[in-house]
Amino acid sequence: MYRVKGKDYPCCTGVIMGIIGGKCKTVILVYLIDGSLRYNELRKKMKGVTEWSLSLQLKTL
Repeated sequence: MYRVKGKDYPCCTGVIMGIIGGKCKTVILVYLIDGSLRYNELRKKMKGVTEWSLSLQLKTL
């Protein structure tokens, strides 16, 4: 059992998903593995995500 910021997680993967959050953040990280991208470049690659959502997810990362 792992405890991070007062929350209990059954495994280390749960801790990582708790920190990273929803699916949008993981998609952002996949695109950024190869190198940095400007906001508009990232937005073009992520079709279907709103500007507001993308901006919020980037701020939390």
